[in-house]
Amino acid sequence: MQRLTLFDEIEQLLINRRLSKALQLLENLLYTHADLQQYAPTFQNLKYSFGQMEEYWKQGIKDPQQDSIYMQLVCKCHHLLADISNSFWVRNSHTMSNYNKCLSDDWTPQDSNDEMEGFVSDVAMLDLVPSHLQQEKREKIYADHERQMRFLFYRMLGTSTLKKEEADVLTRILLSPTIDSADKQLLTSAIILKNLNHFDINRFHILAHLYEYASDVEVKQRALVGVALSANASMASLYDEVLPILHHLCENDTFVQDMVEMQMQMIYCMEAEKDQRIIRDEIMPDLMKGNHLTISGNKLTEMDTNSLEEILHPEASEQNMERMENSMRRMADMQRKGSDIYFTGFSQMKRFPFFSEASNWLLPFYPDHPAISKIWNIRKNRRMLQTITEVSAFCNSDKYSFVLAFEQVVNQLPPSVQKLIDEGEASPMPVGGEVSLEQQRVPAFVRRMFLQDLYRFFRLYPYRDEFSSPFNKSQAVFIGNELFSGTRLEEKFSQVASFLMKRKYFAETIKVLENINEAHRDLQYYLLVGYYWLSNGGADNSRFQKAREMFEYVLSIDAEHRKALLGYARTCFQLHDYSAAHHAYLQLLVDEPENRNVLLNVAVCEISMKQYSEALKRLYKLNYENGDDEKTNRVLAWALALSGKYEQAIKLYDHLCGDAHCQSEDLLNYGYCLWFSGRVNDALQYFHQFLMLPENKGFDMEQELMENSFDILNEHGITEIDCQLMLAAIQ
Repeated sequence: MQRLTLFDEIEQLLINRRLSKALQLLENLLYTHADLQQYAPTFQNLKYSFGQMEEYWKQGIKDPQQDSIYMQLVCKCHHLLADISNSFWVRNSHTMSNYNKCLSDDWTPQDSNDEMEGFVSDVAMLDLVPSHLQQEKREKIYADHERQMRFLFYRMLGTSTLKKEEADVLTRILLSPTIDSADKQLLTSAIILKNLNHFDINRFHILAHLYEYASDVEVKQRALVGVALSANASMASLYDEVLPILHHLCENDTFVQDMVEMQMQMIYCMEAEKDQRIIRDEIMPDLMKGNHLTISGNKLTEMDTNSLEEILHPEASEQNMERMENSMRRMADMQRKGSDIYFTGFSQMKRFPFFSEASNWLLPFYPDHPAISKIWNIRKNRRMLQTITEVSAFCNSDKYSFVLAFEQVVNQLPPSVQKLIDEGEASPMPVGGEVSLEQQRVPAFVRRMFLQDLYRFFRLYPYRDEFSSPFNKSQAVFIGNELFSGTRLEEKFSQVASFLMKRKYFAETIKVLENINEAHRDLQYYLLVGYYWLSNGGADNSRFQKAREMFEYVLSIDAEHRKALLGYARTCFQLHDYSAAHHAYLQLLVDEPENRNVLLNVAVCEISMKQYSEALKRLYKLNYENGDDEKTNRVLAWALALSGKYEQAIKLYDHLCGDAHCQSEDLLNYGYCLWFSGRVNDALQYFHQFLMLPENKGFDMEQELMENSFDILNEHGITEIDCQLMLAAIQ
């Protein structure tokens, strides 16, 4: 479900201060939707106030408060638009379809406060209940409370813009030490979702206040996420309070550091699928080799550990175990660095009815939740469930998934494993390693777990399209927001830009860099801009010239700056200034004379300058030291071909093109080498193979032969007519 396009059009008019036009469209909307008439009186008052202002202005009356009053009317109009948009959303939302009734009940925030405080009191009093009745009483208390909190979550989603008084009461409730942390976290999550869908300045105030004053680390970090993701430059243009709030928060060193960490965590979340490909293709095969379980149909069975293979090759089992341990360590390293290693695995477990409720995706994990308490309280399950949920880096959503799935899997486990679980002897360790309770209380870890919950909600919740997702590149890189320019957070922009650049978020990198004021542009800034122009695609060579200028500026300040030298060398090569590139690479060799990559680049420059003998000396040495290196062999083969040593080149190309790692350029260059040596038919065969590759679909062979490579071809006795005949044969 999407908002009406008209809502977005009116909002943009208000952002541009075009109140009169916005009122016209809003009036048309009210007249054409009978179910929106409850908003007509508010609209008429707004229209009347604007009309009065217009009349005074026409009479030439100078009102010193005119501008501020006009902006007050713009904000009131935006509030009205948000309420109308929210009404439309609630009526058309699958998420809210079962909860519309709760919105019509008389309710005040104080009612919820009393209920939540009552729950804490009821749980505390359980010790006074006779032991044989405690479990039944406990289940009833938690079931009633879960239902109440679920309704309150949807009420918070469906309620229109808050009045300041309501926001103040909610803030006090969410800061209260007498309210259970899980309840405060759930309500904070509802405020975040609501503000992402329909910005409300009073909700923004709540989130900022919670971050600044909450002593509960879970609430504090959720509030930080809400502030970062709902800070909106367009809304700041409407509401004067937004900018001072952010500037005030940025005076806090902890806030600045939290924001930088969160920015990186957002990117890690968005790379979950890419990380999963690494796990699936590189890590899991070794993990599977090291275990003794196999799947037969839908049932797990044990493999015969005394198999003939193990008797004949006892060392294989040891090697498999070593590979498995290395894979486990690699997974743990990925997890520690921030990768969301569990996303794909648990995404298959989000089809339980439990996840049909939006509230359950963002609910802190607690074993007494009615959906899992019966599974948890089975004696033989409890120890394993408790161990895995306490020491794992599972986000809350995945912990619920694990418990729900465990009930279905436990009965399929091999008898020996079931026996270990029954006796409480099984001590499972989650793939990715254990996380101590102390580590789990660190703010960065708490925030990462909530972001992973959010990511799962916006990627997997069945009705996720009803919500405005922050997990798109433009919104996810919130530090690129111009609102943070001029704050102390600006000091960290280069650090964030470097992180984004490494992950090829080029457009977002330059957006962050552009927000750095000139006074704060250090060498790192110019270096990053240089690498942006060097790496950011496109066929226009002007970008390489821009990159060169950036690197030259850095080198004018620090002539030995290695990253600048490397960027300068690469840029000069792209501009065909091979002499300058060669000189820069030689400078890099001064400190690292054995750096193979730099040596290889020096050789490439020498080939481009037709200094074949010098290039071959370097390449022979590199090949001797590491004859299996494909990069070296690839450059050596081309140098041999260009220098007329065709037979030696052909031997190398036979190896390169017969290898599983054969690259597209190998086929093309082998074709050239064969052509140089007079083996035209063989050359034709490799050109055909090159053109058949999917990545070369649409490749312009005529331009390649007649323009790009014609000088090289001509040096080896191939004429224009030869090229025309080759093109005819290729077609």
